[in-house]
Amino acid sequence: MTDNGIKRICVSVTDLNKSTSFFVEEMELEKVCSGTMNKDDVQIMYGLENCEASYVMLKNKEQPTLLQLIEFSAKTGKCSRDGRPSWDYGYYDVAFRTKDNTKEKERFANLGFDYYCPPTRYVADWIGLDVLEAVLKGPDSMPMALIERLREPIPVFDGRFSIFTDCAITVKDGDEATRFYSDTLGMKKIFDQVLPDGLVDEIVSVPKGTHTRMLMFSGGNTPITECLEYSLKGKPMCDTAKPENAGIFAVSYEVEDIYDVLNKAEANGFETLRVASEIGMKPYGKILSAFINGPSDIPIEVYQIL
Repeated sequence: MTDNGIKRICVSVTDLNKSTSFFVEEMELEKVCSGTMNKDDVQIMYGLENCEASYVMLKNKEQPTLLQLIEFSAKTGKCSRDGRPSWDYGYYDVAFRTKDNTKEKERFANLGFDYYCPPTRYVADWIGLDVLEAVLKGPDSMPMALIERLREPIPVFDGRFSIFTDCAITVKDGDEATRFYSDTLGMKKIFDQVLPDGLVDEIVSVPKGTHTRMLMFSGGNTPITECLEYSLKGKPMCDTAKPENAGIFAVSYEVEDIYDVLNKAEANGFETLRVASEIGMKPYGKILSAFINGPSDIPIEVYQIL
């Protein structure tokens, strides 16, 4: 069966070569392939007119999930998360399992990178979690969570980083998120709790006193889809989290029958933004791709390999 977790994380960048170098040299990802998209394909898939694109696909050694860095000729130079609080609804960060956050902070500081949140420890005894987590301000100000486990079982891996542990998304309503990720995509909900006040406030950059509900949805050997619902209500990021602005603008899920999924989405209240269309994309070959207006007006791609 198809792993119904995150298969591709789509990140718009202002400088493809620079961002590729960062993720290969500093984050230890491997380059899988590169490709281009002509104006017709970009318009069909992303709705941008008179725009071409170049992309690079990267991955770690342990997961099939691809990090797609894509540079559009219609880029604005703006970053989608700049000036937007973390409680606005949309994609927030991609998390990397990290061996030593203390050393990484010194290393990234020497490279000229800043942090949204420096390495911060938090303990959740009820689930046996003890971590040192940081949120790096990566290329184009992209938030990147770096998570180091401090309690056994501590993962053993070569290098400084290993898997994508999750992709964090701020949502308005966790129940709506469940209706999409569980009821529509068929993912397994593995966590749904209101966290103790103050536990992750620094890490996710919310004011003291904010109540945080965390939901996690799992596919298989893919990053967890982590949804964060705050008592502090925000605004949808659909006005800035667009392909022409730098940052995470979509997450992609592979499905076995795209029309069945689109019908389920409609039945659960999620409209189709762009209908299923055939397109060529490395390393897949031909795919059917469609976009759904997901929870909190967050664009979500589903695709079927032909």
